Amino acid sequence: MIERRAIDEFFASNQVAGPRRWDFYFCDHVRAKLERLVPALRRLGYEIVSITDANPRIIAPQRLWLRARRTAELDAARLFAACEQLDALAKQAGVEGFDGFDVA
Repeated sequence: MIERRAIDEFFASNQVAGPRRWDFYFCDHVRAKLERLVPALRRLGYEIVSITDANPRIIAPQRLWLRARRTAELDAARLFAACEQLDALAKQAGVEGFDGFDVA
């Protein structure tokens, strides 16, 4: 889980006012587990961008990443609440982890 302090520090050092495109990441070694998250994420208003290998050039089994996107105007409190919700969703689905966010 992402700590509130880390989110506060992120907002203190970045300009993120107004509606922005927020990407959220989940990881697991099993594609089916990540795919189970898709309907719940869509119900919450997220667009599913991709489920990809961390490095497609590696042939050995590796971690997969689900990238979900939502355009929203978030402050530190709303981003922390979204991260808590997504972390809980990952745990309920048995996914290895909610891995964080990015903003563009």
